[in-house]
Parts: sequence; C-alpha cells; structure tokens
Amino acid sequence: MVTRTHPLSYFRKEKVTMNLNSKTKNMQYLRTSNRSAIIKHLVISGSASRVELSNNLGLTKMAISSIVSDLIAEGYVSEKGYLENKVQNSSGRKANALEVPKKRINAIGVLIRRHEVYCISMDIHGSIHAQFHEKLPENANNDYLIDLIFKLIDEILKQNSKLKYYGIGIASVGPVDINDRKILEPPKMREIRNLNIGDLLEERYQMPVFLDNDMNACAFAENLYGAGKFMKDIAYIGFSNGVGSGIIADGTILHGFEGFAAEIGHVSIAMDGPLCYCGRQGCAEVYTSILYLLQNTGVDSVESLLEILNRPVVPRYISESYTIFLKGVETVLTNIANIFDPEVIIIGDMALPFILPHLEDLEKRMNRLKFIQGFKDISVVSSHFKEKTPIVGSGAIVFKKIFTGQIDLSDKKQ
Repeated sequence: MVTRTHPLSYFRKEKVTMNLNSKTKNMQYLRTSNRSAIIKHLVISGSASRVELSNNLGLTKMAISSIVSDLIAEGYVSEKGYLENKVQNSSGRKANALEVPKKRINAIGVLIRRHEVYCISMDIHGSIHAQFHEKLPENANNDYLIDLIFKLIDEILKQNSKLKYYGIGIASVGPVDINDRKILEPPKMREIRNLNIGDLLEERYQMPVFLDNDMNACAFAENLYGAGKFMKDIAYIGFSNGVGSGIIADGTILHGFEGFAAEIGHVSIAMDGPLCYCGRQGCAEVYTSILYLLQNTGVDSVESLLEILNRPVVPRYISESYTIFLKGVETVLTNIANIFDPEVIIIGDMALPFILPHLEDLEKRMNRLKFIQGFKDISVVSSHFKEKTPIVGSGAIVFKKIFTGQIDLSDKKQ
C-alpha cells in the first residue's frame, strides 16, 4: 500500500500565484481564481487560518486578507474561533479559524441511469440534504425524461426554498456530449437519444448547467470528498451492468478529444473472446460486468449470487464463472495501472460486494503484473460512498466548476 500524500502538499502543488511580469493578465480572472482556491482549500481541509492559506496557496498575506474580508462580507466564509495546534501568526497570537459555512453554497445534482433518475440537493461539503428518485418506464422517451427531471428539481427547490443554488450537475450514462450538454445514444436506454438536456434545464431554471458521464462524476466525488481526497492522480472504476472509469490525471479529469476517454469496458482483453454488444470481441465488459456474471452463473439476482458464494460448498460452474470474473477484474486493474499510473484505483458500483473480499489479493497481483514493478505500489481501495458515489458525483460536477473558478461566486451575492 502506498503512503497517502500529506494534505498540505496537495495544496502546495496547486499554488495560485499572481504573475507580476505579465501585463496581459486579467486581474478579475486572477481574483476569481484566487477566491476559488481559498474556498476549495477551506472545504477540503475543513478549516484553516489566514497564515495557512498564504503558505499553502502561495499568495501574499495582504492578498489573502483582502480576499478573505470580501468572502466574509458576502457570507461565503466565516470565522469559528481559534485554531488549536495550528500555524500561528508572527506575533504569537492565536489564529482565527476560517471555514465555509454549511449549506451556504449548494448545487442540484441529477443522476440519469438506464432505468432510473435521482435528484439531490447537496452542499459544497458533500452533504446531501434532500433526495428524490423515480424509475423510468420501458417506454420512456426524451419528453418523459425531461418532464420527470423538471418534476424532481421543482420538488427539490420547493422543499429547500431558503437555500442558494449555484448550478445543476447532470451525471448520465454515456455517451454524452459534454460541450453541447447533450445525451447522445446510450445503449439500452429506453427511447432516450440526442437530448439537449443542458439547454432545456438552463432555460427553465436560469442557472449554470453542466453535463458529464456518470463515471467521471464518480471520480469527482471520490477526489473531493472520498477515497481520492488530497490526491492528484486517481482512477475510479465502476463495475455494474456495464464497466466504466473516470480518470483524474494531475488534478484534471481526462475527457479526451471528443469527451469519450477512459471507456475501459470496451478495451478488448481477449481478441478471440465472446462478442460484446458493441460489435467487438473480448471486451472487458464481457468478463467483468454484473450482467454477464449473472448470465454465466445462471443466477437471477445479485443477492442470490452473493448468498450462493457464501455457502460452505459452491457449485463448480458458479465457482469457475466467478474465478473468470475476478481474473477479468485483475486484468482491468493492471491495464489501468499501466496506462494511467494513478496513485490509487477506486472500485465501486453494483459489483463491489463481489470484489471486496478479494481486494487485497487483487492489489498485490496487479502490482506484480504491472509493467513497472518494485518502484512503488498502487493502492486499490473501495469507493468511500459505495452505491451512492454517482449520486454524490452529480453535485460534485458543479463544485469542481466552483473550485476552478468557472462559476464566479462574486456575481451571486445574497
């Protein structure tokens, strides 16, 4: 297992500095970026003093003092007393602890899966304070989905009318066009296709709307609040009815040229293997998805298969299919390690209960099989949020935009 990066070194790597030599820098952009960096530091760390913010963000004490004063006046930051056992100021006086108040900065999250839709109200600390969920009928089309999302968001806003929202994050099964905020043609997705969901929601609710695929959203959730916190290079893999991944490299999500990067489920791991619905043979998904695991074992539900696997004696054909599944997971982990070299690989979604008992062995085997061995090991861990990871991720899409300055809080005063 690798040693986790110290929290303060994480922020030192993300210093926000004012380039005094560049006359062309837009000062408003710099101030927005610095405000966002301060809010991010306070959210991720929990609290900090002005001295700590200056040390870890590379900003002068004068700049920190000015920006923090504005943030306090606008209600985005508050003082909560003195810090204990923290860096003190040069005069030896106790430093005031700064924090972002609970429920001050909120987002609406929408998770769209093949058979269901979730809608949440979530604050910037990752706390969900309202959640609604409905199934999608077999004949659901674009109009049905939009009307359902309108209904769920309207209910969120009605029940949380005193909260201030700064954006709507949509996490959806892919493929999605993140730039045009459009759901394309996800396989086995009822009658839903080519839906300009971003434009429709933005027009109705008059707030920024951001769309990403559900696996990238999971990576955001784990990076901001979960098992990948304080890390800059992480991989999230979701083993469900399909297999997908979200990759954060050097602190940035990997979208690729058209936004379809990291489709690990459709990387072939056996050129002459079974045919995948995508038309290719031997895709990782054929060996490691819940759908194929249940088909190969002849069991009709996750619960039933788990019960069988926990028996003292497991039928041979089920045991063999399960072994193939675990071998496929091992291969996927090794491929991720070789291609992306993350600090940690986080595993989640429906198949997690089948993988958890073997997590330590999978980690050891992956580190023995990856190309570069003996230099450092990559951790393989369970998702912090388990089955709720993509739900948290839908809200995290918005907060990522706030932390990078793409949503300017200075225009949202109350």
